[in-house]
Amino acid sequence: MSLKTIQSDQTPRSNLSKKEIMAATCLLLFGQFAHESGQALASAETNGKTDPKTDVKTMVKEYGPQPALELQKHILTLREKAWRTWFSNDVEGFLSVVPDELVGIGWDENGAAWNDRKEAILGMQKFADTKQHIHSLSFPHNVFQQYGDVVILYSRYEINLIGAGDSQKQVRGRCTEIFVKREGRWIHTGWHLDDIAQPTS
Repeated sequence: MSLKTIQSDQTPRSNLSKKEIMAATCLLLFGQFAHESGQALASAETNGKTDPKTDVKTMVKEYGPQPALELQKHILTLREKAWRTWFSNDVEGFLSVVPDELVGIGWDENGAAWNDRKEAILGMQKFADTKQHIHSLSFPHNVFQQYGDVVILYSRYEINLIGAGDSQKQVRGRCTEIFVKREGRWIHTGWHLDDIAQPTS
């Protein structure tokens, strides 16, 4: 029997098996999902939100489980207090934010600033001796992750310092900070900072 005879005697049908049809359908659905997700992601990346209370831009793109907006505001306020009390040598205010087990890794290029709470307080006092103070402090980008009673905050920071004779110093970098809820209140348990070298004029 010739191939031509076989073809004429049978009803036309698909050459794909059921498994192949199911696979093709899944690929089509996945392609549609990826396209829609890509559009949503592109939209999210171009729409930053600014909190009028903290004047801090928060990235809309989500990287994991997010804290509620009220908790985000609280964490940003807590972080702001930790930074400003350190730079103003406000020991009492600083101690109200950080616990005994604080671990703070600073931005110094030698990697020496790996401090516990006692060493952090000594660092505050040494900074105060330089007669510098904050002119401006901002955190242009912030990304949150929450896992139960732990919030991780990834940020960029920009700080401008003014010293004796109106000398100025600008530091920009990145920071990772840890916040823990303990006995009903949030505390700042640690940070890791780095600085980004500024271009020379």
